[in-house]
Amino acid sequence: MHRTLNTVLGKTVSENQKDWDQRLPAAMAAYRASRHDSTGYSPNCLVFGRETRMPVDILYGTAEEEPVVDYDAYVGALQEKLVSAYEAVRAELGTAAQNASVNMTLK
Repeated sequence: MHRTLNTVLGKTVSENQKDWDQRLPAAMAAYRASRHDSTGYSPNCLVFGRETRMPVDILYGTAEEEPVVDYDAYVGALQEKLVSAYEAVRAELGTAAQNASVNMTLK
């Protein structure tokens, strides 16, 4: 994560690198919204059960945006979504760890 964050900040800060603290919130928002290869999900999706809305989404709306009518049903659906996401992440991380150990053995 630190390597990725340093890369993003390195591309966005001014030449004298004194404005990194002003660029950090946008860099972190981009990191949290990016799908990670190791999990297959973005951190936002794993924490909130959905992608967070950016200002452009609020202005123009999104296709998946639906008003919540029944909060109990919403909570139940969100819980199911998060449980299945965590199960998928555990499987992906297990596969990634296994592949890493095989690669280390082959070296």
